[in-house]
Amino acid sequence: MKRILAIIVLAFLALTAGAQTGMWVGVRGIRVEKTGKNCKYLIRAQYPMSGETVTGNAIREWISESLGGSWTGSLDDVEAMFDYYADKEIREAIKDKFSFQCSRYFSRFHETSHIITYAETGEYSSGEDAHGDAIDTKVTFRKSDGRRFSWDMFTKDGMKQLKAILAKKLRVDYGDDTFFKVPDASDPEFKLPETDPYFSDEGLVFVYPPYVIAPHAAGFITVTLPLSMVKGMLNATGQTYLISVS
Repeated sequence: MKRILAIIVLAFLALTAGAQTGMWVGVRGIRVEKTGKNCKYLIRAQYPMSGETVTGNAIREWISESLGGSWTGSLDDVEAMFDYYADKEIREAIKDKFSFQCSRYFSRFHETSHIITYAETGEYSSGEDAHGDAIDTKVTFRKSDGRRFSWDMFTKDGMKQLKAILAKKLRVDYGDDTFFKVPDASDPEFKLPETDPYFSDEGLVFVYPPYVIAPHAAGFITVTLPLSMVKGMLNATGQTYLISVS
């Protein structure tokens, strides 16, 4: 009897662990489009299904936060949530006599057995804009508990090393072109990106949005470092995202 109970417990633990780290996040396609006076708002998503892992729920919370974070209803009711955010934006625009067009798309960008990176892409433009602003944000979650990867997972020494490495990689990848002069690591105005890095198929990606180190015409400036290079810059928590790196 004890042996049977032990087998059942082990099977349950294995199933639970698989639900957190071994399973790919299941999604369903959602599309909501709303229009108002001179306003158009489109939201699309590969939305984690109800009853998914803690990681799926973390992604759903991040999507709501990205849209404004004021939804207090159930995250299961995604159509109602997207309707709420679209209507809210349109109402405020009409009240302020403001026109805009916005499209936002949340989708799976990169996934392994232990991490997943989600992306928000799209474009926002208003009647006053000379050009639309691109939306391009990516966030990596740890499947064991849904925690987001952040700058807090670098050591102090790692941060110091990283600044020089990014400056060198920027010069290799971009050079001094007609858009901007690649910064030097010794320049006190050259800083690490404010947005958290994210994981891709190629490695860890660092992003400078338009205007930060280059004009709008240059778009998003990205630097990708192989995981073997960044491993030594991460603290113990950060290294849990690198299970596959020797």
